Amino acid sequence: MTPTTAGESPPIDAVAGPGLRQRMAGWLERLAAIVSGVAIALTCLLPLPILYDVVARTVGHPTDWAFEYTLYALIGAGFLANAWACRHGSHFRVTTLVNLFPGMKKAFDRFAYLVMLVFSALVTVAGAMLVADSFSNDIHAASLLGTPLYLPQALIPLGAGALCMQTLALLLRDTYPEPHELL
Repeated sequence: MTPTTAGESPPIDAVAGPGLRQRMAGWLERLAAIVSGVAIALTCLLPLPILYDVVARTVGHPTDWAFEYTLYALIGAGFLANAWACRHGSHFRVTTLVNLFPGMKKAFDRFAYLVMLVFSALVTVAGAMLVADSFSNDIHAASLLGTPLYLPQALIPLGAGALCMQTLALLLRDTYPEPHELL
């Protein structure tokens, strides 16, 4: 056990052991993976309403709903896939400081993921507030369908919450994926 001075909290490993951190990280990653699975399913199913609309237009019966719902699904899949991108190192990164000070890479990663954790928590809360406002005020899309906007907006806090969970899991494990660079 790590000794502590008066008024200082002991580290989490000293209180509950490293196994608790690993179990918590595993649960968080599983929850984030479920949301990522929904994003993959949405992306895979996205061509179906488009194909249906193409066929319907060809026979003279275009749909009113295909474009709007496909757009919601595409944007929603992007939000929901953030946790997957975080887990696999596919997020946008600026590596200038890491390249200048390679010995501080772990500290820079921790800082970046802490910032991402705070950001995703803020987007989760703000998104939930947006959904609650749209629901309570009965706000609908200005389209022929008049979709209640809280439905597609709910994908924002859901995706940001999954990103928050995945980021917290990485911070608990203190392991960070290597970025994938495209040249």
